[in-house]
Amino acid sequence: MTSIDFRLFWDGQTTSRTGSAITAVALPLVAIGPLGASALQARSGSSSRS
Repeated sequence: MTSIDFRLFWDGQTTSRTGSAITAVALPLVAIGPLGASALQARSGSSSRS
């Protein structure tokens, strides 16, 4: 693997993991705030209402 290939791989993995970490925090906040889900629904990923 050449140096540029490794750099592209490293940058791609870093971007992917950063996006996943942001989504893990932001998605429940959006569900609780504007969408009005309960904390339990936001945590479990469920959007069904009972």
